[in-house]
Amino acid sequence: MEQEKNLFTWRDEFLTKTDFEKWVGMKKENLEKHNCEMDHNGDITDGKYIFLVNSDSCMLCKVYRNMNADFAENRCLDCPLFISGNGCEQKGDTPWKDYLVTNNVEPLIRALEEIKPDLPQRTNEVNKIEEGSNGPF
Repeated sequence: MEQEKNLFTWRDEFLTKTDFEKWVGMKKENLEKHNCEMDHNGDITDGKYIFLVNSDSCMLCKVYRNMNADFAENRCLDCPLFISGNGCEQKGDTPWKDYLVTNNVEPLIRALEEIKPDLPQRTNEVNKIEEGSNGPF
């Protein structure tokens, strides 16, 4: 008997390697394959459980973010995404800022593909799924 598709089966398929695979998993067709969708905040849900898409669920942030920095844009100076010119906290337009406004994952996928060899392996610490949702999609 086939396992019911949900947020946990999505996690098992897309959150086992790097942040690149996470963002590929956030494409609409991959979410739908697991009966999931992106809510109005850009988080992933199956209606019962939610995966929050933020710095706590980003392996790059876990490895490279310096919370002792004086300004937000200085927190990520060592991040490969920042070094490539696509850092989330950089001034101006960035793939992350575009995602926050449009929920379009493609710019982040392209930016992560450029730095794929430098991406750290994801850990269970960043793969947390919570009960609940952010309301209507």
